[in-house]
Amino acid sequence: MAVSARYFTDPLCPLSWALEPMLRRLEVEFAGSLRIEPVPVGLYREPVRDSEDLLSRTRELAEVARVTRMPVDPTLWLGSDPPRSSHPACIAVCAALERDREIALRLLRRLREAALCGERRVDSPLALVECAVEVGLSREGFERNLESNATLERFAAAIESARQAARDAGGLRTTPLLEVQLGERRLFAGVDEGGGVERLLASCERLLSELRAAGLAIGEAPPTDAAAALARWGSLSTAELAAVTEWPWPRAAAELWRLVLEWRARPLLVAGGGALFRTQ
Repeated sequence: MAVSARYFTDPLCPLSWALEPMLRRLEVEFAGSLRIEPVPVGLYREPVRDSEDLLSRTRELAEVARVTRMPVDPTLWLGSDPPRSSHPACIAVCAALERDREIALRLLRRLREAALCGERRVDSPLALVECAVEVGLSREGFERNLESNATLERFAAAIESARQAARDAGGLRTTPLLEVQLGERRLFAGVDEGGGVERLLASCERLLSELRAAGLAIGEAPPTDAAAALARWGSLSTAELAAVTEWPWPRAAAELWRLVLEWRARPLLVAGGGALFRTQ
């Protein structure tokens, strides 16, 4: 029987992008035992307010790249026309949840890649529909869900759920926040407002240790083949492949670039350095 987890997040949240390698690890280690439900919480309601807000958002992106080596475009909030809000992307995830959890997780990932790797803005209906179609949603059905009152109500409920969970966790940030219901116990991983990437990752490592100690069923052995891992997820960074295979960074990077040389993968080079690798 699967243990339920809620993942409070936002497609444009830099710290959530930092957690992607950990989520891949959880997906492999506890396959079939841990069921993660995404809960989009609306981190950025408004555009960048002033230079201090701009500096804070950009600094967080840079910290994610420095600590995790995930590919990040640090110019997300710079320029003459940055994203106005992350709420449209959150509403899109809620619209996908009207269909099912797995497709919502795929859309959440696609929106993250588009925004944080600098491919496109994801705050317009057209961009959201394009991303949805790319992960297998029907255009007409998704457009209906995107405009429905049920989707907006789901988003409003998600925001309130995130606030309550953050309070229950002792005042942590609403995103990213992992909540695992383990029998009578609720386990949390996240950081408070002063916490950064390193403290977030340490919190998740503690959660991982608690799940192991609780005897949660081990799912799968780590992948041993880069091509199979890439085929499974469709896109991977070097940090993610290293996390799921337990390979050292140089080997993970070499294996992904070998697939590129063999025309079995294509790299998306990201402005801040690094690359995201996708199936051909």
